[in-house]
Amino acid sequence: ADYDEERATRMMRLGWACLFLQRLDDSEQVYRQVLDRRQESLGADHAKTLQVRAMLADILSYQQRSGEAVEEYRFIFNARTRVLGADHPDTLFTQSILGDYLIRDERYPEAEKQLRAAVAGYERTGMEGFGLARTWLGLARSIRLGGRLREALPWHQKVQAYCDAELSDRHPVCDGNLRDVGWISQQLGDEDRVRQIRARLNAAKNGNDR
Repeated sequence: ADYDEERATRMMRLGWACLFLQRLDDSEQVYRQVLDRRQESLGADHAKTLQVRAMLADILSYQQRSGEAVEEYRFIFNARTRVLGADHPDTLFTQSILGDYLIRDERYPEAEKQLRAAVAGYERTGMEGFGLARTWLGLARSIRLGGRLREALPWHQKVQAYCDAELSDRHPVCDGNLRDVGWISQQLGDEDRVRQIRARLNAAKNGNDR
């Protein structure tokens, strides 16, 4: 039949339901069907087609197929660069997520390269906020996992400054940043910092953070 967006939307919901139920193979099959139909009818670079591809990348990651997930997000990033431009907020956010997927695939130098480029794009355009903060966190992690603990700390400090100003320690980005800094501090023998971070994490867990 001709392409039906309403049906495609319902299939997307079905794919999400399968994902929620941990039926990952079923979810992947549904999203691949929608991806094929949207590519055929709307084009590979259409925003709705890329939306399906992003969900498919998440499913592949949940299935421990991180290399395939990387290639899906690389496609999305390249498509958004072509359509929207390198400095569009959606392109930079996608580049940041691509960096995260490269970290999951343990490709730390390539992840660092992509994340540094995304940070440069945010700085070049003057964009601030959550997208930049999560990119700082990804960059810090790529540097830390590459074995350069002290070099990662200034980027973690940037994330912490944003969290202190805009979010709470319970937010996943802030919680993850604190845990990363705690691990680095422990490796570097900074017991005072470790105690401070443990206190903040316990306060957040008990709902006593700011």
